[in-house]
Amino acid sequence: MFYGAVAHALPVSKYSVEVGVINSLVLARPSARGGSAVPLCLESIPPMFFGSSFRRLFEHLLTMEKKIAVGVYRQLTSSPQLELQDQPLAIVISCPSRDLKLCPTDQVYVITQGLPSEWMP
Repeated sequence: MFYGAVAHALPVSKYSVEVGVINSLVLARPSARGGSAVPLCLESIPPMFFGSSFRRLFEHLLTMEKKIAVGVYRQLTSSPQLELQDQPLAIVISCPSRDLKLCPTDQVYVITQGLPSEWMP
């Protein structure tokens, strides 16, 4: 089901999905079959990581804050390639490349709690 939603989203990058797809997952309720909602949060990126690679942010969040970064929320502004008018386009880059450069306006989706202890360093 999720694959279908992701596969038909606007492909600004091969890792991007429209922000509404992620919002629907974040706001989802636990399933009737006993599943639970994923503790997914959107957080600001610390200023020390502006211009850095996603890898540096991922390593910091995992080792220092015990969070797993799973995506980057980015607003694209007007450019000749995108032909955006008055409204910026918001996308989520799921599974970002380790070399993705972070912008000051970016935010990061993180899994914050309920992680199995074997996932932690």
